[in-house]
Amino acid sequence: MVDRMQLVGTYEYPLVSVLSLTYKKFDYICDAIKSILDQNYPKIELIISDDGSPNFYEAIDKIESCIDQFKRDNLIDVKISHSETNQGTVKNLNNAFRLSAGKYVIGISDDLFFKSDSLINIVNYAEAHSSRITASRTVQFNDEILREYPAEDDMILMDRLSPHELQGLLFFKCCISAPGILYNRQFIEEIGLFNESYKYVEDYPMWLKISKMGVKMDFFNEITVKYRLGGFSNGDSPITSFFNEEIKRVIKEEILDFIDMDNRKLHNKIRNYYIRKQCKKIFYYIENPKVARMNKLKRSIYILRFLDTSLYEKLVRKYLKIKSCKGSQRNG
Repeated sequence: MVDRMQLVGTYEYPLVSVLSLTYKKFDYICDAIKSILDQNYPKIELIISDDGSPNFYEAIDKIESCIDQFKRDNLIDVKISHSETNQGTVKNLNNAFRLSAGKYVIGISDDLFFKSDSLINIVNYAEAHSSRITASRTVQFNDEILREYPAEDDMILMDRLSPHELQGLLFFKCCISAPGILYNRQFIEEIGLFNESYKYVEDYPMWLKISKMGVKMDFFNEITVKYRLGGFSNGDSPITSFFNEEIKRVIKEEILDFIDMDNRKLHNKIRNYYIRKQCKKIFYYIENPKVARMNKLKRSIYILRFLDTSLYEKLVRKYLKIKSCKGSQRNG
């Protein structure tokens, strides 16, 4: 891996647009803004995009005061946008994206915070690898650290997968953390922004889209973002049920329907390895008529997506180990 500080002083840093998405909750907005402006990165564009908060006009003075208090020379521009109606996370993200001018774009919300060197480290990595999408790790906390996601070993695993192999893993589990993703803005504009047919789920459909295109994602195996326990994606919001329904829709429309449409292309070695070893055993215990009517590959995806993702991941690692050993034997 390239030393994360190797590029410092050898080139002019590109502008990074930091998108701060808000809706109703402004308790920690000053902490989030401070974490952005405290970065030791020299060129930051701050975009705050509010999704129709009824209390936004009461919060705007607080937001502007926080920016004035914490801004430094690295703050190149500030844009604040407010929608009069609540449109949902995906449209709010796209609205902020359209306002951005940076070479790179990264998102954050009012309960997410950067480490002080997050931007300079992940941008150095993206520049060194000519990355179009760079994923990093996050840490969830409340009064104490609760978990890191993805795990360090998982990041190593995903970085070794081809886009097609990563697609196979994503069919079973959304294993990439949405916070801490650095986007090359030009690339996202070329392939199209986030899918607005969904209201709350912005990340999973995008990862599936990118992997289906055969685009390599890069994985920067360091923690860049800390986020508070809460939010609708982990069960602490009235919107959680709507979010979960959209996840089911993603599985049906982005995964199961895709398998029906493009069955022949879905024979990558990892998934076939898994199906051969495990699905025959599982099929004996499935009595659901809906599942029984599915073709074998579609059925395996459906079953394993809900029953045994951990075993799938273990077998992925086992497969890669076997693949590596065979390659060493051939080279020897």
